[in-house]
Amino acid sequence: MKKFAYLLMVTLATASGLFFNSCQKTQLQEATSNDPNILQYLQNDSLARFSKLVTLIDKAGYSTAFNTYGTYTFLRLPTRQTDKYA
Repeated sequence: MKKFAYLLMVTLATASGLFFNSCQKTQLQEATSNDPNILQYLQNDSLARFSKLVTLIDKAGYSTAFNTYGTYTFLRLPTRQTDKYA
């Protein structure tokens, strides 16, 4: 009986040790990609080449559309054309 109690205690200690050591927090990725979307790319341009274009996108109400992830084809107007509307 003593051997059985000792064996049961060792088995439970080993099982609980394995159970608690096997639980590890997994890092989940919350976004589809870490790449900037098209609006973030235009806003983060270090040379500020697209500041007027970002203003036009905001005025037109397309900020939400361009702030989502996806594949887009986007053609930019020449600077002299954006000057008229910005």
